[in-house]
Amino acid sequence: MKEKIRCAFAVEQEQPFSNDEIALLNRVVEYLVKRGLCTPALLFLQTIVPLNYIGAQLLTFFKPFASALFDPVAFEKFTLLLERRDTLPKLIELFEEKMRHKSDKTSSTNSNTNTKETSKQKVEGNEKKTD
Repeated sequence: MKEKIRCAFAVEQEQPFSNDEIALLNRVVEYLVKRGLCTPALLFLQTIVPLNYIGAQLLTFFKPFASALFDPVAFEKFTLLLERRDTLPKLIELFEEKMRHKSDKTSSTNSNTNTKETSKQKVEGNEKKTD
């Protein structure tokens, strides 16, 4: 009897994600980033982390409707993936990485633009001095 009670509230051991699972999560992240929904999705995911299993069950309920919009096989894999406790933290990590990469890319583009503008201003300033 003690053995049954001891395992009553046991939590499964987290297993590492396979390459296919990571690729699927990256597709979800790319889909939302392309549509400019990165920040709202990130806030939503951080809010519902404790409810990920219920969310997966809700997606299972909406599967017949979602099959018309999304690839049914990928949707089923994503639903099963959401049943794992460590999926939403991994998805949040991928979102944050994508946002960090995007902001680094934007800041480097802005600094290059600013450098070019500063160089133009110096050249124009030198031309005015010689006139």
